[in-house]
Amino acid sequence: MNTSPQLSIEINGAPPPAAKSLDLAAFAPAILAAFFVGMGWIVVERYARRREIRSDLRDAADLFEDTVDDIVAMACKFYLLAGADPHSVSLATSIKSKIQALSPLIDVLSGGGIRVDARDAIRLFRQAVTGGSFESITRGALPESSPMFTKMEAAGQDLVQIVRLSVFQTLIDRKASKPKRRPLRRPVPQKDASEGVKPASLV
Repeated sequence: MNTSPQLSIEINGAPPPAAKSLDLAAFAPAILAAFFVGMGWIVVERYARRREIRSDLRDAADLFEDTVDDIVAMACKFYLLAGADPHSVSLATSIKSKIQALSPLIDVLSGGGIRVDARDAIRLFRQAVTGGSFESITRGALPESSPMFTKMEAAGQDLVQIVRLSVFQTLIDRKASKPKRRPLRRPVPQKDASEGVKPASLV
């Protein structure tokens, strides 16, 4: 069937259909979900990092306490031996090495923000352990009832307590210094000045 020229012109000259505009409302739920997921991961990461820091500080405090306990245990074995005993020489070396490691452990805690003032306590502990005839060959073995063992244990406990309290106090201060979140207040809708004005009566 032949098409008339006028009809062909109208078909060929018809404008193309308009392109559909991008509907952002359809993507809004997905965008909001991705935003909240990202914010959730940030919060979880920060919380995990804080817990990791607190765990590292407690581990450093535990290591400090273990070192003090090792020093006291070795010192008790050391003083139960005579100064001429060959085993006392190796014990003396280990004790001095452990005591020298106390200050670096304090530096680790200080680097983590722990305010530790244990210089006097370390000095007293060192004097309790290595004071007197520590490395004298003529030193005799002490009896188990010697008050020196009690003195060393008390000095070690005082030193550990200072470090522990410093760690706990710093963590408490950090928690207290966090700004508290204020509850969100919903904005009160303000009335338009034109509301409530009655229209003038028609004359």
